[in-house]
Amino acid sequence: MRERLVVSDYSEFRLLNFEYLNSSMLYTILF
Repeated sequence: MRERLVVSDYSEFRLLNFEYLNSSMLYTILF
């Protein structure tokens, strides 16, 4: 149970990180 929670937290973190990187790259390209 605990491991599963950690894994889901980690994947959510990676998703957020990926979105952040994507938006900053887009921002850099556009401006």
